[in-house]
Amino acid sequence: MSAISKKYKLTKRETEMLLFLQDELTNARIAAELVLSESTVKNHVSNLMKKLPISNRKEIPKWIEEINDQLSDDTFF
Repeated sequence: MSAISKKYKLTKRETEMLLFLQDELTNARIAAELVLSESTVKNHVSNLMKKLPISNRKEIPKWIEEINDQLSDDTFF
């Protein structure tokens, strides 16, 4: 598990969502990739966002870059 996942106590599924959100995928696209309903994806993303110190999903790519630098972690996962 990555330093980010450990630091923010993310579940495996939340960590997976973070990867998709890093690539700026929509809930519909994530749902199609994981063969889940959009509602399920929305719930996972909502739970994830409650754990992160950012206000919206569009901030995720920049935040990941910044937090990786702070944690001195060469790779995200």
